[in-house]
Amino acid sequence: MSSDSLPTIPESQRNYIQELSLGSNLQSHTSEAGFTLGNVVGMYLAQNYEVPNISKKIEAFKKDVEAKKKPPAE
Repeated sequence: MSSDSLPTIPESQRNYIQELSLGSNLQSHTSEAGFTLGNVVGMYLAQNYEVPNISKKIEAFKKDVEAKKKPPAE
């Protein structure tokens, strides 16, 4: 296939396509920065404050729910 038979893209559309690709690249870096910042803040809080252990609280909640489901023993 020769390059003469390929359709040409108008300059305005080429610029729009380039802007779209730059925008998605920026969004990628922004989300990576947010993820990293969230991890750093979470580590700081866990090391410097008494953050409750959520898994223990969930287990206690499950035990309470199971105890309420069972009929009273006679």
